[in-house]
Parts: sequence; C-alpha cells; structure tokens
Amino acid sequence: MQVCSAHAISQRPQACDARGVTDLDKIRSQATKLLTDAPPKGAEGAAMFEPRPEDYAVVFTEPVAAAMGAHFKALWAVKPAILVHEGQSELRLWISLSEQFVRDTPEFPGGYKALAPYLTPGKVWISWKYTRPGAAAGMAYDGLVWLDDRFAWFPKPWRVLREVLPSLGIYQE
Repeated sequence: MQVCSAHAISQRPQACDARGVTDLDKIRSQATKLLTDAPPKGAEGAAMFEPRPEDYAVVFTEPVAAAMGAHFKALWAVKPAILVHEGQSELRLWISLSEQFVRDTPEFPGGYKALAPYLTPGKVWISWKYTRPGAAAGMAYDGLVWLDDRFAWFPKPWRVLREVLPSLGIYQE
C-alpha cells in the first residue's frame, strides 16, 4: 500500500495543543503505518479499534458521552467493517485536533462542525480513504481517535447527534 497524502488539516503550530506538531507527526506516522502495512480489513480488522467502555467519557463531553457510548456499543455488536476494494492501493489520511472542527475542515464530513461542542479538546481525529492510484474517490472512513496509547474508532459520530441530542432535551438545528 502506498501513501498518497498524509497531512494535518492545519500546519500552523498555534492550532495544536501543548503536545505540539511533533506529537501530531508521530500520531500521523503511526496511523499511516497501521493503515498501510496491514490494512485492518473487514470486521475482524476493524475489531482492533473497538472502543472500550471508558473511552466515551474521554472523547465526548457530557451530557452526550453516555448516549454516544450506548449508540456505539450497539454498532460494535453488529461489527462494523473496513472495506478495501481490489486495486485501492493508495491511502489518503488527514488528522485534526477536535477543537479545529469549530470551523470547516473539508477533509472531514461537514457533520464534525456540529459535533465540535461535544468533543473533548485536544483529541486527535483521523479521516482516511483508500483509493486506486491517481483517483480522488475511494472507500472513505472517519472517526479514528488517538487515545494516548492506541486508536479507537467512532465511525461517523456526527450522525449520532440526530438521535442523541433530542433524547437529552438539547435542541439543535
């Protein structure tokens, strides 16, 4: 697998937290290696990223952390999969700190902007795509989060807001 593109949304050091750009580069490098050397294919491969029960309170703020945990527990019960189709030998990877989602981050789905108020600041989020050489389109994924010693995957967490916020009595347009 070849890495076609791997960069942070913002290269400006002031956009980074106390860990600094060097740590972001290390996380990017580790994610790139993990997703290219032996891509975690199918449900079996994705299982290495299954969040632990305590991860939700680390990644999401209250009052949504518990509701997100319930949603993702149900999702992981049916085993989400990572699909890499034949010929998709390039990886495109983007990283962003959670606080960067308050503005548009085109490499991530637009729903991250709505999710931003409910994310713990300072967490590194990853969006990635497997493509055919030279192609822009491919199998796109998002929601991989660095948790200081490992990655956990919260696929499309912004979609959960539609379910979670009304049940918590939080109004959002």
